[in-house]
Amino acid sequence: MTKKLSTKKKTKLTRSTAKKSKASKFPLSRAPRSATPAVSDDLEAQLQQRVAELQIINSIQQGLATQLNFQAIVDLVGDKLREVFNVPDLGINWYDEKANLLHHLYVYDHGQRLTLKPSSPRVGSSWLKMVETRQPVVANNLAEKEALGIRSAPGTAQSKSIVRVPIISSDRVLGSLQIENYKRENAYGASELRLLTTVTASLGIALENAHLFDEVQTRNREITEALEQQTATSEILRIIASSPTDVQPVLGAVAEKAAKICDANMCHIRLIEGSDLVVAGVYGDEHATPIGHKITFTRQTVSGRAVIDRKTVHVHDMSAALNEFPLNASIMPQYHTRTAIATPLLRESIPIGTIFIRRSEVRPFTEKQIALLETFASQAVIAIENARLFNETKRLLSETEHRAAELGIINSVQEGLASKLDVQAIYDLVGDKIRDIFQAQGTAIWLFDLERECQDTPYCFLKQRFVIKTHPLSEIAHMVIRTTRSYTYRNIAEYRALGGQVLENSEEYKSGMYVPLVVGKEIKGMIGIASLEKENAYGDSDLRLLQTLANSMSVALESARLFDEAQESRAAAEQANKAKSTFLANMSHELRTPLNAIIGFTRIVRRKAEGALPEKQIENLDKVLTSSEHLLNLINTVLDLAKIEAGRVEVQASKFNAAHLIEMCANTAQPLLKAGVTIVKDTQADLPLITSDQDKIKQIILNLLSNAAKFTAEGNITLTTRAADSFLTLAVADTGIGISPEAQPRVFEEFQQADTSTVREYGGTGLGLSISRSLARLLGGDITLVSAVGVGSTFTLTLPLHYGTGHEKNLDR
Repeated sequence: MTKKLSTKKKTKLTRSTAKKSKASKFPLSRAPRSATPAVSDDLEAQLQQRVAELQIINSIQQGLATQLNFQAIVDLVGDKLREVFNVPDLGINWYDEKANLLHHLYVYDHGQRLTLKPSSPRVGSSWLKMVETRQPVVANNLAEKEALGIRSAPGTAQSKSIVRVPIISSDRVLGSLQIENYKRENAYGASELRLLTTVTASLGIALENAHLFDEVQTRNREITEALEQQTATSEILRIIASSPTDVQPVLGAVAEKAAKICDANMCHIRLIEGSDLVVAGVYGDEHATPIGHKITFTRQTVSGRAVIDRKTVHVHDMSAALNEFPLNASIMPQYHTRTAIATPLLRESIPIGTIFIRRSEVRPFTEKQIALLETFASQAVIAIENARLFNETKRLLSETEHRAAELGIINSVQEGLASKLDVQAIYDLVGDKIRDIFQAQGTAIWLFDLERECQDTPYCFLKQRFVIKTHPLSEIAHMVIRTTRSYTYRNIAEYRALGGQVLENSEEYKSGMYVPLVVGKEIKGMIGIASLEKENAYGDSDLRLLQTLANSMSVALESARLFDEAQESRAAAEQANKAKSTFLANMSHELRTPLNAIIGFTRIVRRKAEGALPEKQIENLDKVLTSSEHLLNLINTVLDLAKIEAGRVEVQASKFNAAHLIEMCANTAQPLLKAGVTIVKDTQADLPLITSDQDKIKQIILNLLSNAAKFTAEGNITLTTRAADSFLTLAVADTGIGISPEAQPRVFEEFQQADTSTVREYGGTGLGLSISRSLARLLGGDITLVSAVGVGSTFTLTLPLHYGTGHEKNLDR
């Protein structure tokens, strides 16, 4: 809130100021000549007052013109205003808008200079209101102060008058100038306010200029330092790039730049080697501390502690820290070390060394120098890591090339094995490959018979191919069987130590390897190679390659064995299936012939017995006839199944009306329904003619209807028929007992039903659905099932409208 000054108030403030100005160095006004002054006297007084104000302003501006130091400007203005107004209480504040902090640059309270910490303006305070309005605030009594929300600082007296003027520059409030009077009210009027407003305007410009000047100077210093650091960093990076394998030049450059930029007398770069820190880079101390110089890796040295604690250690005065670093005490006079700092070299948080700089006088390093030293430490780590990675990459590249060659060999062997299913062919292929790869004069593959404790040798080459008869397990074979590990011998003595034997009329083996052939956890044999020419012929990579080839061979041998077993099992199964089909066909024929005769004669007797035989005997004849017909149907079903499995069922395709066939099947199945069960037909009105085997489709539909009738005690059996997308779909849905999810896959298997209780209660052979699905697939279609226990089942037959047109291939089996 801004206090507005009326004309009447102005006169009063001017008079009060005149009384005060007698003691001022620059009087602001003259006392009136009489109680009722004339107009000319007022004008003269105002003129004198303006002249005094201008003198004050001119004096202050002359002082400001000679200053660019920020605090000096504040002190100059504060001192001048305290002198002019002859007041012991004055304050100048600087406002940091981003941090919302008031910095109290100049504070006098009752004639004493105070140093106050920065503070944040209260929300809703008169100071923030002044910032919003950018207008001066005047309160000439306690009531006005209270109305404006002006409060005294804690622990200070309550002033009776106060004037606060904002310091503004570039349309921004930079701070405020404040004068207080603790003795009287109405101490400040229009003239004082005008003077302070003019002074703060000049002060704002001067402070802004000084602030900008300080920022420019600071920025220039920072740019200069940054440029030096950038130059040093670029130089180090250039050396790193030009010396990827040799770290020594890089560490020397880092030591030099670190010492020069950080204004140190000396720099050491030490790397950890075992329990020592070894000098790897040095500057300024080459004669006393050469490359390779070692110190003990311990907390009793500055460098050792930096490495152990993994953080920078800064010793301001070494002479005052000798108890803390006793090992440095003995060398301090020699190196004139007073101020020292050590920064660890960290690679992924793991210390690998330290960078150490010192000064010969007590002059602690600045935070920027410490940060820069840590940057140099990072660059040293980069150089060390680059050299390590370069050498590691070179080693890995060599290994990769070697492994690529090995993989090429392995692939060529595996490609050959993939085409071999004959066991001896596998032995020959692998044996020849191994002999060529390793340039071995001796190569052998042995197979173990653990039950008979003997070994066969399907492949043996010793300068030439020859055959070895079965013989007892060798000492080496026993060792390989017992340990299931590989063995390498580098000379004749090691070969003999393994229990190796030499073939008759042959040279001794100078070096070689044995690798087991393992399938699963069972050892099957071993591969051996030998050199007759030189010792140490085979290394770790050779052993690894031979082990890989042995593993590939083990897999191939197991595949060949499984293939042989599968072939034998398949042949046996085919033979058994053929025998079964032949047996079923023959038995069906042998059974049907007498059964047809029985049925025929029974029908004749039944027909002639009407009225001639007792009722009981006629019933017995009916039972014989019914049982015989049931047995004949069962035999026909088994014969159909045998024909399907033997592939002797032929499709007799013809064009027919599917709707008529469905109607006929529904009528045929009518007598099979239990009381209260009805068949509901839902047939597409424009159902097209189809080309397929009518008899087989009829058999399928009747089987499905018969199955539904058997398991439906009440409700409906719905027969739905549709034609779309070149397929006929016929669904038989019942409201019967349903089938559990786990039993559904079994219902299409031969001689299987949902469960044993179903067989006991409803009977049946379990062949109807199996034959129906086989016939459906023979016609290019399929049968699927959807069922829920207690709800019912839906069997859906899907067939191509035209058999043999290729549409059946689109069905998802």
